[in-house]
Amino acid sequence: MRKITLLRNQILLFAIVLTTSFSRGQVSASALSFDGVNDYVELGDIMPVTYTKEAWFYLSDLSLQNNLISGGSDGQHALYPSANYGNRLSAGHNGIWNAVQDPTPIAANTWYHVALTYDAATTTMKMYKNGVLVASNTSVPPFTGGNAVRLGTFDTANLLGGKLDEVRIWNRVLPECEIQNNMNGELPAGQVGLVAYYKCNQGIHAANNTAITTLTDTSGNDNTGTLSGFALTGSSSNWVAPGGVVTGTMSPAQLSVTSPQFFCTAATIADLTATGMGIKWYSSLESLNELGATTALTSGTTYYVSQTIGSCESPRNAVVVMINTTSAPTAISPQTFNKDATVANIAATGTDLKWYAASTGSTALANSSPITGGIYYVSQAVSGCESLRTAIEVNLNASALDFDGIDDKVNCDTGISTVLSNTNKLTVEAWIKTTRDSNVETIVSNHGNGSSTQFDLRTVNGEFNCFIGFGSYVVTGGTVIPNTWQHVAMVFDGTSVTLYVDGVNVGTTPTPSNYTLPTSVAPMILGYNGYGEIFKGQMDEVRVWNKALTQTEIQNNKNCELGPGQTNLLAYYQFNQGLDNRNNSTVTTVADASSNAYTGMLDGFELIGNTSNWTATSIVTTGNTCSTNLNNNHFEFSSKTTVYPNPSNGLFSLNNDARAAIVVYDLNGKIIKSENINFGNTNLNLNSSPNGVYLLKITYDNNQVETIKLIKK
Repeated sequence: MRKITLLRNQILLFAIVLTTSFSRGQVSASALSFDGVNDYVELGDIMPVTYTKEAWFYLSDLSLQNNLISGGSDGQHALYPSANYGNRLSAGHNGIWNAVQDPTPIAANTWYHVALTYDAATTTMKMYKNGVLVASNTSVPPFTGGNAVRLGTFDTANLLGGKLDEVRIWNRVLPECEIQNNMNGELPAGQVGLVAYYKCNQGIHAANNTAITTLTDTSGNDNTGTLSGFALTGSSSNWVAPGGVVTGTMSPAQLSVTSPQFFCTAATIADLTATGMGIKWYSSLESLNELGATTALTSGTTYYVSQTIGSCESPRNAVVVMINTTSAPTAISPQTFNKDATVANIAATGTDLKWYAASTGSTALANSSPITGGIYYVSQAVSGCESLRTAIEVNLNASALDFDGIDDKVNCDTGISTVLSNTNKLTVEAWIKTTRDSNVETIVSNHGNGSSTQFDLRTVNGEFNCFIGFGSYVVTGGTVIPNTWQHVAMVFDGTSVTLYVDGVNVGTTPTPSNYTLPTSVAPMILGYNGYGEIFKGQMDEVRVWNKALTQTEIQNNKNCELGPGQTNLLAYYQFNQGLDNRNNSTVTTVADASSNAYTGMLDGFELIGNTSNWTATSIVTTGNTCSTNLNNNHFEFSSKTTVYPNPSNGLFSLNNDARAAIVVYDLNGKIIKSENINFGNTNLNLNSSPNGVYLLKITYDNNQVETIKLIKK
């Protein structure tokens, strides 16, 4: 044992040499040497009733009483390996000096660590040597003998011949774990119950230290010790090295925790904070079961924490938990939007709102994220505390119709065929997205019995196809791209039939100059014809005109919805009905937006789920109205309407002698206002529009068009 201890001291000295800043070969001291003749340190009246004394000590002379941390007549307590007790560590108070005693004698010239604890409440005294319990007594009366403390003496006699290092006095009982944790290093800051702490790291080893006559207390309590009798020169009765621990070597941090701790809703044990090693949390001081990391915290509850170093668990510290509960935001549900809406469009009332696709977990959605039909969740945060999430059902307005390719079709009014009978002007257009390119599929047709067929617009084995009459004049061209929205239009102008795909002319077939469409009373059908050529896919913006649109008009109108006041628009199906892929079992008709009331009747549609139903997948945005393709005819002057004042500050008066539909455009072609007017005076209010030049288009019942420039300033 002695060889091992000597080797340890040699290693410590070597470490000191390596880590000490040298000046002219000098080494910083790390212990205080007592000569056993007249050396001692007066610490003052600092002895607690419940206490822990601890120190590293080294005996040079075993014939002495060798008091380590003791008192005197004004402090009836002692800790010493007395020669009278065979150099066995002994301790006590109130005149009993061997209340606890180590059975094994101390050897000379060896560093030892000793710790003595006394709990006044339980009258229990314990002695530890090198971190191991060596003696215990549960019947030691409370300490009442004065509170003076001295190092190296009892009163001024029974002196110490040896060295001291790392002297500590506490006003609490250190548990065995903490003693073991602290003994082999210097204490870090933040200790609880530390009355005085003397590192003995002063002066220069064995040098002239006559100016250093006090022992510094680093506990922060200013319990400075006064040196008495020390020569303070040479290798004895002076500041020396090495000590019991290496200067600068820190003990593992003590358990440190703050209370109360504040959290937000849904905090768990994992959110609690404490500084230490092997942290464990409990529900009580006595509980044997550690709380799991996912255990939910309860506001106002006290939890208990310990640290474990090696196999030794510390006492538990109490932590009060306070939870700042943030209420969930409020919101109306369901909410309905058009297909291009984003998360930013969903409405809720709260602070610092965050949107999610799930009720728990997941990452918050960006405000720019497009929304689909379904359930969204919103939370709010107040003072950094995020609430539980409120569920909101989100619906999208449908903007197209999905055909299943089995039995789905839309039966439109026979009046369309009646109007087209014996005429020589026709335009039929639609947006489609089919899933097949190898079938014959009808888009729009009024296929009758043989020669009564007026037109058919369809796909044939990967190409677009149209004809008028009973297959008399056929045009085929353009490539069908499956699962892609494409615009297709057929135009009969009295001399030819032309097919357009995405606004591009893909083929023309001439007709006789005197050719007119056959007489027919057959209904127009979307997605089906008399041959059983049924459509599979999605359809939007079906328009039938009894006039021949120009290519410019087709291109201008194909990517938007038509505004009011269209001339010769026979039927117009926008498909802006129902909700995207929801239960639309009550939405069994498709409205005609042309004002001619050629309502379409849905036939065969499931109207629930993701197919055979209303859907929001259209490429044309609902509410995006086409700009007006103005030409010279729009500026033909008519005296049916007068406008005054013009310029105006925003309020114009219109005096007209005929019923009309009016539309106001800005110079970019955007519709600002539209309405129908009757005979007489009408007020036109543009107060909400910025100053500038506007165009007023007036379409009378006889289809005469007038355009007037309006100036607001």
